Amino acid sequence: MSDKLTINLAIAGKNHPISFAKEDEELIRKAAKMVGELTSNYQRKYEDSDLEMKDFFSFTAFQFAFEYLKLAEQKGENPLLDTLKVLDADLEQFLKEK
Repeated sequence: MSDKLTINLAIAGKNHPISFAKEDEELIRKAAKMVGELTSNYQRKYEDSDLEMKDFFSFTAFQFAFEYLKLAEQKGENPLLDTLKVLDADLEQFLKEK
């Protein structure tokens, strides 16, 4: 029995076959839905322009990349703060013992 699943995802009116681990199915479908919805939002927002589908996908990709970088930056701050808190507590304990 294979641990891979292949489905056709519909994104912006086109089917895209994709293979992935079965346990990722829900996330894959949610991601495809998000891309489709965001792309459609850009299409509606700029419906009177001469932009092409590739432009809407570019906007979508940029927005996802921007949000990813914001989250990655936030995650990068938390471990540093946690480490500083541990060091502060250790230093405080050390000073109390002296």
